[in-house]
Amino acid sequence: MSDFRFLGIDLGTTNTAAALSDGQRVEPVRMSDGGVLLPSVVRIDAHKNLVVGQRARRFLDSDPANTHAEFKRLMGSESVLSFRSAKLEKKPEELSAAVLETIRNEVTPLLSGPPRQAVITVPALFELPQIRATAEAARIAGFERVEHLQEPVASALAAGWDTESQEVAPWLVYDLGGGTFDVSLLETREGVLRVVDHDGDNFLGGRDMDAAVLDIVLGALSTELGKELSRANPELRLVLRKLRFACEEAKFALGRGEDTSVALPEPILIDGDEVLVDVPIRVSDFIPKVMPLIDRSIEVAYRLLARTGVMPDSLGRIVLVGGPTVMSILRDRVAERLVAPFAKNIDPMTAVANGAALFAATHSLDARGSAPLPRAATANATATARVWLQAPGVSGDLHPYLVGKVLEADRSRMKAIAATRAGGGFTSSEESIDEDGSFAIALSLVSRAASEFTLEVLLDDGVRVGTLPASIVIHHGIALADPPVSRSIGVALANGGVTVFFEKGAPLPTRKTFRLRAANAVRPGDEKALRIPLVQGEFRSAELCRRVGEITVSAVDLKEPLAVGAPIDVTLELDRGGKLSATAMIPATQQVFEGLLELVLPDLDLAEVALRIAGFHRRIATLKADAYVPDEARRSLVAIEIRTGDAAFELECAKGGDPDAVEKVRRMLVDIDGELADVEASKGWPTLEARGRNALLSSKQSVSIFGTGDEQAALAELEKSLQRSKKSGNIRDYENRVGQIVALGNAAYYRNPENWEDEFKYAANRLSEMHDAKEGQAAIREGEKALTTKNYDVLKACTHRLWKLLPPSPERQRQGHGSGVLDRTRIPISCWASRPRHRLQRSNARGRSSSACST
Repeated sequence: MSDFRFLGIDLGTTNTAAALSDGQRVEPVRMSDGGVLLPSVVRIDAHKNLVVGQRARRFLDSDPANTHAEFKRLMGSESVLSFRSAKLEKKPEELSAAVLETIRNEVTPLLSGPPRQAVITVPALFELPQIRATAEAARIAGFERVEHLQEPVASALAAGWDTESQEVAPWLVYDLGGGTFDVSLLETREGVLRVVDHDGDNFLGGRDMDAAVLDIVLGALSTELGKELSRANPELRLVLRKLRFACEEAKFALGRGEDTSVALPEPILIDGDEVLVDVPIRVSDFIPKVMPLIDRSIEVAYRLLARTGVMPDSLGRIVLVGGPTVMSILRDRVAERLVAPFAKNIDPMTAVANGAALFAATHSLDARGSAPLPRAATANATATARVWLQAPGVSGDLHPYLVGKVLEADRSRMKAIAATRAGGGFTSSEESIDEDGSFAIALSLVSRAASEFTLEVLLDDGVRVGTLPASIVIHHGIALADPPVSRSIGVALANGGVTVFFEKGAPLPTRKTFRLRAANAVRPGDEKALRIPLVQGEFRSAELCRRVGEITVSAVDLKEPLAVGAPIDVTLELDRGGKLSATAMIPATQQVFEGLLELVLPDLDLAEVALRIAGFHRRIATLKADAYVPDEARRSLVAIEIRTGDAAFELECAKGGDPDAVEKVRRMLVDIDGELADVEASKGWPTLEARGRNALLSSKQSVSIFGTGDEQAALAELEKSLQRSKKSGNIRDYENRVGQIVALGNAAYYRNPENWEDEFKYAANRLSEMHDAKEGQAAIREGEKALTTKNYDVLKACTHRLWKLLPPSPERQRQGHGSGVLDRTRIPISCWASRPRHRLQRSNARGRSSSACST
């Protein structure tokens, strides 16, 4: 297998699989026991010996205190798992690292050395902390570099998609694993595979089917013993661990349509009595328990298809992935309700790993790594210039651009920069370095391979110096469209707005940088800090979006004072697996501040969880009684109420000692809270409509008096589109239309030079609020002279200067999650100062319209 040097790993909840590829063929990696699956189970004994896989799995029922499985479902949480005999506690990512290290050991003889690079798959609906935990597990296991690939994409590659495919009908990847369910819609057009959209449930899988069988067994034992046995009983914790393994084996027999029994080789102790477990289970008992779970997965698929406008009978094929999909009752149900044919000749257990290996081959991610490529010779090899680089890790374009900035404080001697491809064949032209250190270089990639480029900076005396980092690697990728961003992500602003970096549906990976401005002054040594909140959601009002993290510019770490209006370059980056990173750079000092994500779920105790669930019930009751909740949102409350009931049941199981239920109920709290927030946000329609009416009224006044005929026609069309947005219930579109109406009214209002008199006088009266009183006084003196001479161009410029000195209102800053930045490229500067309504009346009395911004 010397040519099989590209490694793909499916790190699964129940089992982990790996595969190697040579770019054309793919072979699953066989473990030391001869199988292709490594159980994701870890045991640590009293002597601190660690074992993984089948050897550990044998102890799940006999030594549960020192053996753990299904920790993938806890990834990204603050949970720790204890090994009682060894007196150790391990995080879920540490246990996943043990599984990955075992895979590395199995692959090492096949590669004649330990693998250094791999593609590791993640569920499409993995949240950011879960993806980050997966990357950390790979690092602990010894991998130097990994790339994440979403599981449905890997499944599609394994199911037979290739660059020659001309099939136009979309595919549906139905992936039901041990702990998660993902469904993704992919389409192939002209040889390009695109992830159109995806959906799923992070807590629906074979594990839940095992629980259904367990409930049948507990019901039978309750009848036999004359006492109620439940998963919520903490005294049955060890008994339940032994029963679950037997229930999992019985599930597959029942899924094939065969009656079976759940039996244990030895008696178990229940309340001091020995009980021999041998419970017969009929398929007719199993189907009513498990069919709601299967139907729940199909409803998720229907929801995805409805959202994308695809009918089930128009699907080209369905790709079934995951252990539970081998069950005939599941396959029959899916075929009955989703109609389309299944992909053939695909092993549901190894498909994801096979696809990951093919992807690694296509992107030249050699598992053995590559020897360091020689640096281009330089006249001064020891000198370096620090650079900040932005380039795609994978590009379908053979000629992408590398953009960046030289970070050195003294750039006066740095004239140009060039890139050379390692191995020869390409050297870029020498591109000039701008005054602020920025540059852009056109590159040339090697087709279907990795290209490493070294950089050199040309000084004014002709000396060439290297850079730090010394090089950058870009892969020329296959024709594989990238998965989309599931929800919009941006930065909350101090005026209550949002600068959106990534729109929902934007392809991954993606990276953007926006120049924002400080809204508050921060000086070195101050106790305060400037905060840049990161938010997720579809609203342009920050308070309606979910806060997911923050970049903090700490006063303690500042080299120089940060003045109001100082530029701050904020960069957000999402990789192919959805992992988010964030940085803020202050150009004046070249300082870079890292963002802190706060998506790790709060480690609530069970009493607090119970209070949260009770709070959800109160919120649901309040929303049901609220007349302002739209009908569509009201219908969604029914599903939310059912999920809240499910959360209450999981809470009882968590009280019984089920660690999986503990984490499941915590994640359910986040989901339910988000769903209720969406319903509550829908109540904002009256407020939005009031804003729309006010904006329309003010703009009509401005346009009727100062506007042109074209502007009047445009406003009439905008009014119609505003009504259409209201009728469709599209909050996002409605907000955009209101913004366009405001902009049109402003354009007309400010066309009248005399209106700048009011604007100047109002701003000048707020001198005491300005962050630079000296600058404010200078602008006021100059503006007053302009008033006397009726020099409106100067008056306008002075008013703009005053606006820049005024802070955002405390209320707006609160709505912006305490943000300390503004985006002057996206918010009309005249809207930063909130002007009182009496000015509208005074302006009308003078025969002029008020600014639309007063809305």
